[in-house]
Formats: sequence, structure tokens, C-alpha cells
Amino acid sequence: IAALSTDFHSVDSSSISKNYSSDLKNESGDGNKIIVAGDLQKTSFWEKVIGRESNDEERKLIVNEIGNENPDMLVLLGDLVFDGSSKSDWQEFDELLKPIHSKNIPVFPVLGNHDYWRSNESALNNFADRFNQFKTKHWYTQKFDSLAMLFLDSNIDDLSEAEWNEQKNWFENQLKVFDNDSSVIGILVFLHHPP
Repeated sequence: IAALSTDFHSVDSSSISKNYSSDLKNESGDGNKIIVAGDLQKTSFWEKVIGRESNDEERKLIVNEIGNENPDMLVLLGDLVFDGSSKSDWQEFDELLKPIHSKNIPVFPVLGNHDYWRSNESALNNFADRFNQFKTKHWYTQKFDSLAMLFLDSNIDDLSEAEWNEQKNWFENQLKVFDNDSSVIGILVFLHHPP
């Protein structure tokens, strides 16, 4: 990796995540690999009742294959769990991501609507227990070699108007910063909901 910088709103980058790594390194020798995945939540009981398919085995296969690929980083596009307030859902998530965690693959998530479910405070605490950067803000940047990445919280109904405006202003400013950074040749924006 030629360059690495992180803007986690004054969070010490050595303690960004309690359980999931956020330290980028390219040890594979295969070139830089970023894998993006989303909606890893399990199918709920009620969804199964109304006929929605269960995808437990497929989720395990996908996550195992991500681990086998050993990417330089994994981006998760939200809905990591069905119910963000459920400790058991988060324990299942931790079990599902063992192939990632065991290889210390850096994980960079965004929040999805399921990650907020029931009690926002409880749900966000469960999220921040795994991804420490979420203790202060729900949006952040990561620079990976010459690629700048912005991670946003698109859950407009779960953010106050002040938070939404703060994120919007921050986003616009970060775009300007990266546009003016000659070391940045591309910008990726990650969020759960489509714009």
C-alpha cells in the first residue's frame, strides 16, 4: 500500500475496532483487492412465514469465499443483522464473520435500516461494540493507496435533521478535499440506500 490515512473524527486509529480489524495492509502479493458485500442479515421468522427464502447456507458460503479470497479490505453495505437491537443477532453475525475475523481482514461497514431496528440507542451500541468508529459519528473516510472512500449513513429517518445536515456538509467538504488531493485518482462513496 503506497498510502494509508483514516479520518474517523478524532478517533485513535489504533482502537478503531474492538473485534474487526481496520488496519489496511497488502500481504497477499496479488495486488489490491477490495470486496463489497451487503445485506448479510438472516431471514427472520416472520419473513419465512410470508414465503421469503432463507439464505443461511448461502450467506455462509459467500463469507467463507470472501475469507478464502483474503482481500485487503471488506466493505459491508449495511443490514449486517436483522434486528440491530438484538444481542443474539449480533452474536450470529460474529459467528458468520469468523472467516473474516480469523484472517484479520479489515472491515469497513455502513449502517443499514435493519442495523437501527427497535431501539436506535441499543442498536448503535451493538454496532459500535464491533466497529469503534461509530461511537462518535456514523460517517467516515478511508484512503486506500490512490483511492479515497467515503462511508455514509443513508438512514435519513434515523438521523436528526442536524445530524443529516452535518453529514451532508462534511460529505461536500470531503469531496472538495479529495478533488484537490493530487494523490487521489478516484473516489468511491458507500451507503446502504440508493441515492
